[in-house]
Amino acid sequence: MLKRNKKIFFGLGLIPIVLFTLLVMPQAEEKSYSYENATLPPPQSISEYSDYFVNSVQEASKIVGYTVSEPILPDGTTLQLIGINGDRVAQLYASPHQISKSTLDREFTYKLQGILIHYEKIPDRLSHLGTNILIKNWAEEASIEVITKSDNRVEAVKEIRVGHSPSGPFDMPAEVIASISYNVQVSISGFYSGNTLKSILAD
Repeated sequence: MLKRNKKIFFGLGLIPIVLFTLLVMPQAEEKSYSYENATLPPPQSISEYSDYFVNSVQEASKIVGYTVSEPILPDGTTLQLIGINGDRVAQLYASPHQISKSTLDREFTYKLQGILIHYEKIPDRLSHLGTNILIKNWAEEASIEVITKSDNRVEAVKEIRVGHSPSGPFDMPAEVIASISYNVQVSISGFYSGNTLKSILAD
């Protein structure tokens, strides 16, 4: 009987500890981001950014004429759509949530934690510059550092930041731009750290 009472008292003694942990200790909250104050065009569906969709990066590579790599995504995130725009742009849409061609662009980015991986062969009118120079110019305008890799390709990273408009501040996703070759570049954007976005592409 005494042992049983000890168990009861021991159990009752745990209740205040559990309540303290639940009520007083800080709880981890999922960060949410807002675009409500941004001066942007009306939301568009993902389908409006592509002429059509394909089933694999290999199929996309054949169409655009350069290598579109299989992305190395954060845990729980899957590649769900691959869009083709013209003959030089491939767009990869990844998210930890279910998306479709009719998912709105802002919903994809802000609510569904989407990652957009945008490959582009630079147009002929800019081909004399090459991707390295274009990325360096972009980084200089944004006052961010350019990293030169061992093979002389470059990349630049904008972290998550706050934008400002007449309506007030709004959240802007992180963005990584990197040169793939002399005339092909890739940009990756989403509400993830710059290091996470950089790790999506295998070197």
